[in-house]
Amino acid sequence: MRTGASPAAARLAAPRMAASRLAAFLLAALALAALAGAQEPANARGSSAPPQGAFQAAAAAPRAAPIAIQGSPGLRASGGPFLPYRFSRIAAEAEAGFLGPFRVFGLGWDGGERLLFEAQAGAYSGVVEAVFHLDEETRALRVEADSPAGPLRLELDLAAEERRTGGADQGERSRRERMRALLPPPALTPRSVPLERLTLSEATADEAGRAAAANFSPPRPVAALALLAAFALLAAFAEAGAFRRRAARGEAARVEAARGGTARGKAGIGLVCAASLAAALGAYALLPRRALLFSAALPAAARGSAYSGSLELSRESGRGFQALRYGDPGRGLELVRIVTPGWSSVPLSLVASDKDDCRFSEPPLVVFREGAYALRSGSPLSGWVLHGSD
Repeated sequence: MRTGASPAAARLAAPRMAASRLAAFLLAALALAALAGAQEPANARGSSAPPQGAFQAAAAAPRAAPIAIQGSPGLRASGGPFLPYRFSRIAAEAEAGFLGPFRVFGLGWDGGERLLFEAQAGAYSGVVEAVFHLDEETRALRVEADSPAGPLRLELDLAAEERRTGGADQGERSRRERMRALLPPPALTPRSVPLERLTLSEATADEAGRAAAANFSPPRPVAALALLAAFALLAAFAEAGAFRRRAARGEAARVEAARGGTARGKAGIGLVCAASLAAALGAYALLPRRALLFSAALPAAARGSAYSGSLELSRESGRGFQALRYGDPGRGLELVRIVTPGWSSVPLSLVASDKDDCRFSEPPLVVFREGAYALRSGSPLSGWVLHGSD
């Protein structure tokens, strides 16, 4: 009486066993990606309500508010001055409180609109302070919010407000002309590895910007990729070891493979190896991406608008973002590039203050998260920041 499996049964069982091992590996790889994603801050996945009182704390600092704005019944706001190439603020207050999304839109001269600020007001927040960037393409602002009493709305015509106050004086016109001349450099194919030292010699702002932008290369997550590749190879070696052990025990199907189906057995191992590697790459693609901030603070111009000097590269990592910065950030003229995949963002405090002039390739979205303001953009954002313009 035979107690072992028949050759036919063994041949039928072998594919099922291999498929079950491959399915187990796929689940393990996806679990590894999910585990890596769980280490990211929760707010990086989407908007969430800040703790109660966070907006009130952010708005507590005294600020000049020369413009009073009246909106829907029960909604009033103040803010300003609203100057192009600056980050401006609106402090809004609702009698019934805010609850849910709070958004500020910029209305352009061409009739289009763009979201400039977004936050989730906590339960019955009474005051919300919105921060947003303005450029010369923005004609008006519109605030939309929800409250327990219903939707709220407010609009401010910036062009009419400037005419009412007498328009821009000579100093303001000169400031705007200076910022118009600072064109963000186009997107360039970066080096595979950024230079540790960037040397400039009698370069204009445009030339210096292009030289710096060529080094804005995102760091590669070598450790994560190596871990997934090692996991794939381990699965392939495990399959090869199982094949040898079954052949050594004399199982009918594997004995037959050893006698006449060696090529078929090797092809099976290759298939498992390829599938394991593909699964590892798929799991790697699911890993969360962190926001990236690149910057280059140009050395002080010794003669006119020519920039010369050496800029050292420094690296910084924070909660949900990475920064690669040349020179001494926060001083003089600084080129920035911001990449925010998914729901990630870069702290606004790392880029500019309300005293800095900024010109971006497109208006950034300011979000309020974890008690602080941050920048987010649907596509890579480039710009110039002129620090301490006041």
